[in-house]
Amino acid sequence: MNRQPETVFTARDLEDARVQGTLAGEVRVLKRGGGIAIVAILGALGLLYQNQILLHERIIRVEERLVRVEGRVTLVEERLVKVEEQLVRVEARLDGIEALLAEMSSQMETLNSRRSPSR
Repeated sequence: MNRQPETVFTARDLEDARVQGTLAGEVRVLKRGGGIAIVAILGALGLLYQNQILLHERIIRVEERLVRVEGRVTLVEERLVKVEEQLVRVEARLDGIEALLAEMSSQMETLNSRRSPSR
């Protein structure tokens, strides 16, 4: 019969097996930790992307409101120009009225002065 020789383990073999077992455990922990880190990073990127989409939508709404406000401001400016034109016309009329009143006052004084000496 062919008999296989029995394997004899030495202390050095046992020490190597312990080191390899420790190393295998560390590698397993690193793999799991790396996987958890990748999942966490991808989750954070997903949240950032989702929030970026919400921010973009809000910016669009704000820009739409700004366009409306700019339109209203333009209308107000146009109305102010019209009001200023009307004020210029009113001031011109008032200047004319003041000139007429001054002329009338001078004529009244002339008439009064003519009446006074005859009395």
